[in-house]
Amino acid sequence: MVTPNADHLARLDAGDRTLWACYADAEARVFDSRFLARVGRLSKLKMPEVVTGSDLTEALLRTLPHNAQIVVIGTTPAAVARLRATTGRTSIYHVCLPFGF
Repeated sequence: MVTPNADHLARLDAGDRTLWACYADAEARVFDSRFLARVGRLSKLKMPEVVTGSDLTEALLRTLPHNAQIVVIGTTPAAVARLRATTGRTSIYHVCLPFGF
């Protein structure tokens, strides 16, 4: 799954073949930026529906088996602990990249 952001759009526009390949190979492409959606609409572009990360997470958790292993990339350890507690799922793992979120 890929979610475009401003950096991605600039790199795609510049012809970044590696990133184009990631988008082409992705099973899902989800637009999650209200900011980019607004900029696009102001520029008279037809924009896809925005699906926020929280909406996507809720939908995925509803459809995945309760024993599915889930990896959350980003956010804080406290947020992942709340997710475990509110969902009752124990197989939720967390990766926080060094540049932080």
